[in-house]
Formats: sequence, C-alpha cells, structure tokens
Amino acid sequence: MSDFSKYLDSLNCLDFIKSRRSIRRYLDEEVTDQEITTLIDAARFAPSGSNAQPWHFIVVKDKSKISQLALICEKKAKMIEEQVSGKPHAEELMPYLKNFYFFKDAPVLAIFCMKKRENVLLKYFADIEVVKKSFLKLETTDLISVAMAMQNFSLMAHRLEIASCVMTGPLIAEEEIVEYLQIHSTLQIVALAPMGKLLPEDKLKLKSRSAEEIAPKRKEIKRILKIV
Repeated sequence: MSDFSKYLDSLNCLDFIKSRRSIRRYLDEEVTDQEITTLIDAARFAPSGSNAQPWHFIVVKDKSKISQLALICEKKAKMIEEQVSGKPHAEELMPYLKNFYFFKDAPVLAIFCMKKRENVLLKYFADIEVVKKSFLKLETTDLISVAMAMQNFSLMAHRLEIASCVMTGPLIAEEEIVEYLQIHSTLQIVALAPMGKLLPEDKLKLKSRSAEEIAPKRKEIKRILKIV
C-alpha cells in the first residue's frame, strides 16, 4: 500500500469527499480492466428513481480512438470559435473551448450514458392534467440518477489513485461522437470523463494541503442552506 493510499484511508468520509479534485493531467500508465470494473461496480450502486438504473457506461482505452475523439471535439470547438468571433461576449466563451478537447493524451475515456425510455405514466394518463404535470420530468429523474452514478465513479477513482475530470463540454460534438463510436440510438450521452493514474506531484499536493487550500472557493453554507 502506497503512502498516498494510507493517507486516503486515514481520512474520515467528509474529508475524503473534500479531497477529491477534478484533474486534467495523468501518468502515461495503464488503468487496468479490473480497476475499471471496480469503478463501474461503485457507479451501479448509486440510487436511482424507481430503481430504474438508467445508466450505461462506455470505456475507451484505445489511444487512437481517444485521440480521434479529442480531434472531433476540437474541430467542433474551432467551428464555434469562428462563428462567434467578433460577436458581443465572445471573449467570455473562447477560454472555455480549449477545455473541451484537452483529453487527447488521457489513458482512458469514460462515457456516461442515459438509457432513453418511454414515460409509461404519460402514455396511459396523458389526458389527466395532474398526472401530466406531476410525471412530465422522467428524463430529469434519470439524468439525476446518472449524475449520482458519476459521483460514485469519481469518488471510487479517487480512492484508487486515479485522477478524473467529468466533462460536458465535449457534448458540443455529441452527434459526431455517437456516429464515431456507433453508440446505440437508445442511449444519450450525459458526460465524459478522461482519467489516468495520479501524477506524484499531484499526490503530494493533495496530501500536503487542505481541501480548502487547493479547491476552487466554495460558497459558504449559510448562503446555500435554508432550514425550515
């Protein structure tokens, strides 16, 4: 067991959650199939609305495919950059675009998908207004379920000393990604997460400094909590 692993084991649950960071650089080292299986095992135990478990996971390890996916996203980002150039507030968008395709050298790319499904309640009771209003947001429920699975995945990756960064930026090229990977039409991409083993310097940074020191500033609890 590494020193960093012992450090993670020494943290209580809250401090462990706080110690996880979104990291965009990785060791050029294999993430094993067993480690990936462990991540998915953690993800699948997330809660989900009606226990629908609407998630599906695609994990890309082929480096040529990861590079090509990054190129697809880069081309789409460049297209957007050209179209918004000179427009009001374009300068606010430009710095973000490069973050949508930084993952070309990542050892692994995880793609989180949501299974599309028919809203049976609306199918049978669409003429009843209260049912229509109450159960219209099935897709939102499933998105929340997948998001909870993604959090489990990210925390498990952190415990395995695997850095990751959940992204929605690449969805600017969702259609192209779906076509390239031949993702089934019953699936909708929710997010992507490049990942790889933590660099030694990032382990040292995480171990030697508190979450409050290295994390982007969080809103104060009193600003986001109302107890009634």
